[in-house]
Amino acid sequence: MKQVIATVAFAMVGVGCSASSASTTIASSPSTSVAPTSVATTSPDTAPIDSPCLIGDVPFRDVGLLGTAGDDGGDARQVAALRWAAYDGCERFVVDLVSADGAPATSSGPVSAEMLSSGVVRITLPPVIALTAVADAAFEGALADRAFVVRDFPGTLLVDLHVNPSPEARITALDSPARVVIDLRPGSGAEATPTPVIGENVIVFEPSSGDAAYPIRVSGYARTFEATVVARLLALDELAFETFTTATDYLDAWGRFTMEIPTGPSGRVDLFVGEDSAATGDPRGVTVELSMG
Repeated sequence: MKQVIATVAFAMVGVGCSASSASTTIASSPSTSVAPTSVATTSPDTAPIDSPCLIGDVPFRDVGLLGTAGDDGGDARQVAALRWAAYDGCERFVVDLVSADGAPATSSGPVSAEMLSSGVVRITLPPVIALTAVADAAFEGALADRAFVVRDFPGTLLVDLHVNPSPEARITALDSPARVVIDLRPGSGAEATPTPVIGENVIVFEPSSGDAAYPIRVSGYARTFEATVVARLLALDELAFETFTTATDYLDAWGRFTMEIPTGPSGRVDLFVGEDSAATGDPRGVTVELSMG
């Protein structure tokens, strides 16, 4: 499920410069309708320049709405690739967008990004961008950890960039070809907030491990068989409650889900979220340890 990621050295397309020290990854999926934009390469003797992810006057923020970008009427219709590069003092994450016929799009349309309290930069794409050729990517960054393309409840797409503790971020939209860019730089080093529990096939945002109370809201996104997501509450290894739901996607993107556990035992419990393997019947997912008051 994770995309195969090749590590190369290149400068991010569209910033009008290159950097010999940039470390980069790119993830995309083959598709007959999607043609990812090309990647520029640099030679070892390229003269170093200022880090492109620190250039410009768009402010960095570390909480809440990071900003909006892009204009109305963009021709982007598909996510083609997720890219990342590290520079001196910053990192850059790029979402490549293409048109309906797979050609490089001219502009993204209106986009926005916010820093969630769970340590995720969430990019909201225009509703007309409904297809994707890539579902996720992993990085080796000090700031950027991994990214997921997620089908939201209305059917639109989000891109979640999971970041390591307390960076500052900003969003810009670049044209011809269309890209959404998230720049990251080290922040204040404030105490980290609870981060999502990440498994092979499911990511749980709520609840986080530790003290909890009923009703328990269970939310996140998954790529389980036929989008079925199961939640089981176990006390002393005995099943106390079970429920399930259908996520918003599982084929092309990760699908969001929400469930609720209204009541159950007190004390230490384990919450399993995931699926039962169609091949073996074994549970596949994540377990969150809770202490119920």
